[in-house]
Amino acid sequence: STKKKVLLIGDSFTWGMTAQPFDSSFADILQRETDCEIINTGIPAADPPQYARIAEKYIPLLKPDLVVVMFFMGNDLMRQDREVVPGEPFYYYTNAGAILADIDGIHFKTAQEAYNYFVNDKYYLNQPKSIPQTIISKSSLLSRLYSVRFRIEEKIKYEQTVKDTRVTKKYLNAIAQTCSSNGIPCKFVMIPEIKEADMEVD
Repeated sequence: STKKKVLLIGDSFTWGMTAQPFDSSFADILQRETDCEIINTGIPAADPPQYARIAEKYIPLLKPDLVVVMFFMGNDLMRQDREVVPGEPFYYYTNAGAILADIDGIHFKTAQEAYNYFVNDKYYLNQPKSIPQTIISKSSLLSRLYSVRFRIEEKIKYEQTVKDTRVTKKYLNAIAQTCSSNGIPCKFVMIPEIKEADMEVD
């Protein structure tokens, strides 16, 4: 194409997961309404290490005129570092939903291993390890009450992650460096969670 090329990097938002109709994600709209060639590398459930690898591989290859990294505050802030393992997924689609391959600093090679960790080790759903856990596991009400502890822990961990962004910045800086070394301008677009945006969904 002789058009200016814009390379989009991001996760499900960039990919267009909830676009209605399906071919009307913001990347599709940019393609239709601008005179640019939009190259969308958005991948559902991707994270900053994956973004950095995409930038490292495709920026020198495609030589875009602009790189735009879509950063979602809801799940792109990283608590701990992880290695991108070539040929291995970073999440698994299961009948219990999407389960990350890297949980609590552990890399799981199969969906079953990741699922077993959740139900047996992290949340004790299938194999309670004490009498109170056994009683809790038999009651949906007690299980919901018991899970409040985990929700509070997750909230505290998220707030700590917002304050300490060293791991996240490591990868965003790597993308900026890749762009700089290839002489390509780079823009980071911060997407807030709906509750933080204080705006209507539309």
